[in-house]
Amino acid sequence: MQRPETRRYLFSIDEEGFYLGRPEDFPALLEMGYGFEDTWILRTARPEYFRFAGITGRQLQEWYESRRFCGRCGKPMIHDEKERMMRCPACGLMEFPKICPAVIVAVTDHDRILMSKYAGRGNILLTRCSPDSQRWGRPLEETVQREVMEEVGLKVKNLTYYKSQPWSFSDTLLMGFFCELDGSDQIRLDEEELSLAEWG
Repeated sequence: MQRPETRRYLFSIDEEGFYLGRPEDFPALLEMGYGFEDTWILRTARPEYFRFAGITGRQLQEWYESRRFCGRCGKPMIHDEKERMMRCPACGLMEFPKICPAVIVAVTDHDRILMSKYAGRGNILLTRCSPDSQRWGRPLEETVQREVMEEVGLKVKNLTYYKSQPWSFSDTLLMGFFCELDGSDQIRLDEEELSLAEWG
């Protein structure tokens, strides 16, 4: 099948190429019985690398769409030929994919761990997540302390970085921490963010 110009190469996984295109770019695949699915299927799709490819492709598609015109001078942006970047040929502005740093935290008190449940969602979590945590240039450690205080009214200490995970559904890079309770264990719930928080 000839590759239309509207189809854009994104990346390869084990030499298998992944491309971004519009539905009309794929008539032969549609004739073969392939179809389109809502992106939420990517939470459970198999194999796992298809999940990664699909949601990363969606993230890049949304980023490309939102960077069609220069935010400084309004001229059309072009794809850079050397790296993943949109560039304005008129004023030189360079735009790279958006990454929103966030923290996700496990609060412990000896053999207990704080469990919380988001407001309006059904699942109970061992951790809390805070999107856009670096909005004011705050260090990640201070963000952990502030978020725990704001959402459950607890002071924490002895922060330990665990690891990071990209979460492409929200352009987020989650940075995980463990920390220990510092003082009172009495929870003061922020009911706008959480419906439940308790020690387990």
